[in-house]
Amino acid sequence: MKRFLLIVAVITLVGGVFFAAGAKEAKAEETKVLRVWDIYPEGTPFRGVLDGAIGRFKANYPDYEVEIISYGDMSNYKTKFATMMAAGAKDADVFQTWGGGQLAMYADKGLVMDLTPSMKSEG
Repeated sequence: MKRFLLIVAVITLVGGVFFAAGAKEAKAEETKVLRVWDIYPEGTPFRGVLDGAIGRFKANYPDYEVEIISYGDMSNYKTKFATMMAAGAKDADVFQTWGGGQLAMYADKGLVMDLTPSMKSEG
């Protein structure tokens, strides 16, 4: 009986080693990328404000990487922005735009998120 139990124990251990060796390790949590479109080149005062906001964001959400895509001039940005929105707003997570009719049009199409609930909960 002892020999039988020993054989069962050895088979169990050897089988466990083989199955464990074939198991996939859990992936480390991937870094998420937040894409930010803006019109201010580096070194300008407004870009400094954006950089400060991104620094505070990264301090609170270290698992995010922030990619700034700066177009540097208003006309180029407006053209790219209109193209992006026509394609379904997939290229930017955060972007700069103008209020009023243009923003309302994108909101009506479901291309922008209403931040009112978040703003109210944050105070």
